[in-house]
Amino acid sequence: MPRHRSLVPIRHYDTQDELLADMAALEPKGMRAEAGGLLSPDSGWTLMVHSTDVVAALDVLGVAGEPDLQTDVEPCPRCLSTRGSAPLPPYLLIGLGVAFAVALALAQFRLWYWLAGWAVVSGLVIRRLERAHHWRCLNCHFTWNTWAEDERRAAARRAAPE
Repeated sequence: MPRHRSLVPIRHYDTQDELLADMAALEPKGMRAEAGGLLSPDSGWTLMVHSTDVVAALDVLGVAGEPDLQTDVEPCPRCLSTRGSAPLPPYLLIGLGVAFAVALALAQFRLWYWLAGWAVVSGLVIRRLERAHHWRCLNCHFTWNTWAEDERRAAARRAAPE
């Protein structure tokens, strides 16, 4: 199984020594822990454990509650970093606004054939903008669309043998 499906990021560290100390604390308990997200010295390190061991790992590390990573940020599908993800501009809303403004201008001048052509062209462009990338990882510069990534994961789960 690929690494990103079974491992979950639970903590972020600024120093490698802190990461190694927590990995050493998890090892005697039989929990598989890995470091992830290190793509530049400034990005720090992320501790990842198997998805079934998240609660037990947090108990061993003495962390109460949920993982300390930011929950309002989408994790990167490539490097699993949540610290460096940033939303991109809402291209779909910008496209809808431009399409509506041009349509209003064409209707005001009663250019009906142009308006019909604009409706077709803008509909195709807006359909393409629905699939535009919504997030960019500041660590690995990978861009992705949240909806498309969710659909890809669902398709992979359906195709996986049980």
